[in-house]
Amino acid sequence: MDPLVGRTLDNKYLIEKLLGKGGMGSVYMALHTGTKRTVAVKIIAPQYMRNRELLIRFQREAEASGRLRHPNVVNVTDFGVTVIDTRPLAYLVMEYLDGETLFEMLQKQPLLPSSLAVEILEQISLGVSEAHRHGILHRDLKPQNIWMQPDGRGAYIVKVLDFGIAKLADPSALVMDLPELEAAPNAETNPEDENATQIIAPTELGLTSAFADASGFTTTVGSTLGTPAFMSPEQCSGKAVNEKSDLYSLAMLAYMMLAGELPFKGNARELIEQQITLTPDAPHTKNPKLSEIVSRVILESLAKDPNYRAPNCQSFVARMRVAVEGEVRILKDSRALGSGNSGVWFAILLLVMVPAVTILNGFRSLGRLATERQWLEDWQAFAIVLVIHFLVAYCALLWADMGMTRWFQYTRDQDGTVKSWFAQMMSTWKCYPRALIATCFTTRPVSDALAHIVILLEHRSVKQARLRSRELLRGNEHIALALLVRRFAVAWLVALYLPIAFVIGQAPLRVIFHEYLGEGFSNALSLASFSFMPIYGSFLLAWSMLYERARRSLGENSVEVMQRSGNTLSRVGQRIRLGTMLWAAIPVLLLLGLILPPSLGWNETFGNNLGSAVLEGRLKDAEAYLKNGADVNGGRGPGRYPFRQAVENGDRPMAELLLRYGASPDGYGGSASPLHYAVMRHHPEMIRFLLDHGAKTEVYDNTHDTPLSLAAKSNQIDAALILLAGGANRNTKDISGKTPLDHALAQNHLALAKILESK
Repeated sequence: MDPLVGRTLDNKYLIEKLLGKGGMGSVYMALHTGTKRTVAVKIIAPQYMRNRELLIRFQREAEASGRLRHPNVVNVTDFGVTVIDTRPLAYLVMEYLDGETLFEMLQKQPLLPSSLAVEILEQISLGVSEAHRHGILHRDLKPQNIWMQPDGRGAYIVKVLDFGIAKLADPSALVMDLPELEAAPNAETNPEDENATQIIAPTELGLTSAFADASGFTTTVGSTLGTPAFMSPEQCSGKAVNEKSDLYSLAMLAYMMLAGELPFKGNARELIEQQITLTPDAPHTKNPKLSEIVSRVILESLAKDPNYRAPNCQSFVARMRVAVEGEVRILKDSRALGSGNSGVWFAILLLVMVPAVTILNGFRSLGRLATERQWLEDWQAFAIVLVIHFLVAYCALLWADMGMTRWFQYTRDQDGTVKSWFAQMMSTWKCYPRALIATCFTTRPVSDALAHIVILLEHRSVKQARLRSRELLRGNEHIALALLVRRFAVAWLVALYLPIAFVIGQAPLRVIFHEYLGEGFSNALSLASFSFMPIYGSFLLAWSMLYERARRSLGENSVEVMQRSGNTLSRVGQRIRLGTMLWAAIPVLLLLGLILPPSLGWNETFGNNLGSAVLEGRLKDAEAYLKNGADVNGGRGPGRYPFRQAVENGDRPMAELLLRYGASPDGYGGSASPLHYAVMRHHPEMIRFLLDHGAKTEVYDNTHDTPLSLAAKSNQIDAALILLAGGANRNTKDISGKTPLDHALAQNHLALAKILESK
């Protein structure tokens, strides 16, 4: 039985049992006799009580730990020197913790899951960073000094222990008087134990006196302390150490947890030599399940030169978390935050959608005009407008990213007035062109993917924003690529909605090309295509979160996007939010979309009706509809009726059928007539057919062109000859005052011009 069990130290701490014993001392469970609180008491081994250096080290642990109040640093409550049976004993009192050390955990499970390893590293970094803020370097981070306390929810509270060889910014601040004891030589623990804290004379390693200067002990010359398996090269070499030395030890812990072993093996002296001279093997070569990205982050902070390591411990862990979690955590947090503010991003998407649809319909009108004037084939105009549809949707999503980021900046920084909100939104619009240029018009779309957020939050020029984006995304390019893929996917979903709808309706390609560029119903559907943009709502904050995370990876102070929304998130569950009501409205709108088109005659393009039968060339079905009383002149607006569709398709049998049932060969007037469409679609036989059935040649379309003018503009000699033979007047002027001959000459259609002159 341990002789101290049952004894009371300083009439305050009743020793109950031995918890563990190390090379430098023992740890006991004790009861504070005054408060009846269980504590842990660390007592220096009796053989070291005459070693003043180790007494100072022990007092240093109390001093360093006592300065810190942090959830991830063990709480030290007392320090003293007492006498038991005429023997002086130095003791240190700490909070009593359940659980085990990280070393004991790794003995049972050498390879930890990446997510658990990152969580452990993050808590260690928080504790160590707190020490660094107080001017304290730990200098002995190793698994034995990391305590894993279960939190009761399946996770752990990680505590950093043993600041015994900590280096204080001001060592003279030690205030407790130590007893005057007989000097003893420096003690050395077992040099074969790679996990033990070592006290090694520099002369044994052939090192210089600089080793002693960096030891942090002003009372002893010629020794250093640390655990060789985890010591940084500069610590092993006796050079000046700083926070980057603790960072090296933290990276070595990461290596051990994720590779299942340490990179170097041997006794203390061999380990120190390897730490100074050898480059570790990549962790993923020892654990194939580990990605090369994670390996790269670890090896970066195991660099021999401290300048090449991460800026600090928290920056290293931020890079580790990014490498391990990729975009998964960012998207998860973005979805959680977006759900709490869904009313906002619905409003932002709606604001984006209106100008986007306006721009798109403008381009579709141009595409329609290009096909009518025969400047482009149907399929060419379709392809161009489809790409424009995608680009408009992509740019709209880009602005939505900025709008949501601006919203959280607004809620954090502003007083909530309408004026301030308007000012925020206007500033977003003003920087949008720069953001568009910086992010879209680049040869490096992945590395420049954060430029729009940089322009918004840092107000930089296009060039500066790109350089800043590359700096932030260095090492995080895979996440930017993953987010870009999602944005591209949603933009293409928006762009392909209409063509897919036509395909599902079993329309032939020629119909798809034409209807995609159509007006009326198709213009309304373009608005429906942008209704897919709310799918992107889950990703709206992902870019802001990546920006914040990238800044932390660089060691920069940043405000978490999640922190900006504290007030908003606190309201979740307190009421039915606007976003919930908007989501509930979507099925209602879709239902209306199913009911209204048939009832208002908007869906003649597809379905079981006369319009669909004519469009698809189903002659027998069309005749059946007509026999059952279908309106032969019914249609989806002026000039869009079955007979015009048959002419446009070049379907003479269908046109004959419709004429038999009373179709008008001239259409409704006020828009392009069937004869115009026969010219535009290059159907000379249909032109002759219409003229034979009494179609008028002197009719105007909505641009005040006659069929002959259209033939002159598109150099259709056959069509012009048929029209002239059918009585078309070559001197009829259009709205610009030009005759068909004028148009032929302007377009340099000399052969057709000669025909028009001769006639």
